[in-house]
Amino acid sequence: MNLHSFNISIRSSVKASSLLILNSVLFIIGTIFSFIASQPPAYIPLGIAFGLSSVTGALFFLQNSKSIKTWNWYTYYSLFIVIITILSYLYSQEAFTIPLLGYLSLGQSLLLLSLATDLRNQSSVDWIIPARPSGLAILFSVMLIIHPVFNFIPIVLIIAGIFIMIALSYILLVSEFKKLNRHYKSIKILSRDLK
Repeated sequence: MNLHSFNISIRSSVKASSLLILNSVLFIIGTIFSFIASQPPAYIPLGIAFGLSSVTGALFFLQNSKSIKTWNWYTYYSLFIVIITILSYLYSQEAFTIPLLGYLSLGQSLLLLSLATDLRNQSSVDWIIPARPSGLAILFSVMLIIHPVFNFIPIVLIIAGIFIMIALSYILLVSEFKKLNRHYKSIKILSRDLK
């Protein structure tokens, strides 16, 4: 890791990674739910999973807003996903459409890909590990948005692919954040020893 760029952008260790693990659990439950109930009205709870994960994501970003530069906008983006989820639930309760679920998953996937590229900006060598499942989640989300083109693939498999990739991205991001915390602690010890 590049000590200079790491020291400039990281102000303290990343806290509350358990909130991201909670998001991963939500998406794993969503995957199981999508296999159990594959009817369109049953997709409303899947949208609720996006809303809840965005709330916990916003809490995570609020707790870490002073830790890493440029993380404040993630809070607003997470809250935007919550608002879109609530509005879509209120105004299309009976007809929660598949493309809307695709747009919600696309927003969540873009957020995760942005976090992974943010790790690259922190000079993390392994930033690509959480970026790959995020990229696959984006691909599955686009397939869900334009499902009539991909109607030979069952919707349940596309949704399961999205949820599995998002859950995997969260788990891999937590692993990378733990590595960042270890590096931050070593930098803190080195700077203390230099004084």
